[in-house]
Amino acid sequence: MLQVQARFQPLYTTQTTSLKQIHTQYYPDLTDEEFALPKEKQNQVLFERGKLLQLAKYGTNTNCEQTYNYIKNNPDFKELSKSKYYNNPEGFVSLISAMDSLTKQRQEKLAMYNYSSQYYLPIYSKPISYEKYNTNDYLRLLNNFTKNEHLSDDLKQYFLSTKADKIDIYYTRLDKLQNNKEDLKLLTQKLYYSQD
Repeated sequence: MLQVQARFQPLYTTQTTSLKQIHTQYYPDLTDEEFALPKEKQNQVLFERGKLLQLAKYGTNTNCEQTYNYIKNNPDFKELSKSKYYNNPEGFVSLISAMDSLTKQRQEKLAMYNYSSQYYLPIYSKPISYEKYNTNDYLRLLNNFTKNEHLSDDLKQYFLSTKADKIDIYYTRLDKLQNNKEDLKLLTQKLYYSQD
């Protein structure tokens, strides 16, 4: 009886990638020590060392390097990042993430508006002109909000942690604040055409 020896070749081969390869390929601007740290500690160390570009790249859920490079010289950004609300690793990451999110939301809203502009909008729907502001404007509005003397710190903290990344807020609330006693009412009233 003739025996045939079958040779099985795997359909694919697996390569093992070492931690050092991942470090040098994807995180080349972190030291070995920084790379080995858990995320929260890594963010703290990067912030303390002033490595804000690396914190923008690796400290958020998405790489915000492009956003950071765009806003890093903005005076409102500089003031916000040194404020009591954002002058820590979590605050810095939150600020960068919010600005990145707002930029992307604006692009999506403008694209959606251009697509749906030929369709009928219900009477109760007041369109928002998203082309009116950009990321620098969002920073200005947010900075003015944090310096508002007629709003409590608790309200500001709540608002910054829950609403700072919602684009419609900038067009329906923050752009209307005048730093007077009516601001609290304006900030908390329900607007039927906004999505907040």
